[in-house]
Amino acid sequence: MRDWKGAAEALEQLLDKFPDSEPAVEATLLRGRALEKLGESAGALAMYRQVVDDYDVNPRTAEALYRAAQLHDRLGQQPEALDCYSRLVEQHADFGQLDAAIYRLAWLSRETDPATADDLFARLRRDFPESPYVPDATLQLAERAFVRQDYAPARKLLDEIAGA
Repeated sequence: MRDWKGAAEALEQLLDKFPDSEPAVEATLLRGRALEKLGESAGALAMYRQVVDDYDVNPRTAEALYRAAQLHDRLGQQPEALDCYSRLVEQHADFGQLDAAIYRLAWLSRETDPATADDLFARLRRDFPESPYVPDATLQLAERAFVRQDYAPARKLLDEIAGA
């Protein structure tokens, strides 16, 4: 069993001693992960926010945004999750899990902004054709086309799914 409490404490001590050191970004992110594992959501979100706010030019910022978005999402904090996913998608085109971020952003946008959700699902299909999220994105687009009584595109999208 991993000692998440010990890790969180050790990382806090490291950050207290060397707050401006080069590994501070990594330590802050890791402390957030440890706190998240301990169920301390507020503390984890504070660590992720610190990475995003204090180290915005660091490559680890994208991971902090993604982890914060996922945690907000799990906590049912939709506006905060939407904000984090949006920032991630807009500002970090090279993020390794961008397809997952686009997919989740699209799902969260469905109720409040269906047109944006459609655009995101279409972007996912276009930019990440091999993503495991593409079949569901295709289904979502087919359902929306059907609701609009736009049957030809709905049929075409459903045929793509059936062919896969």
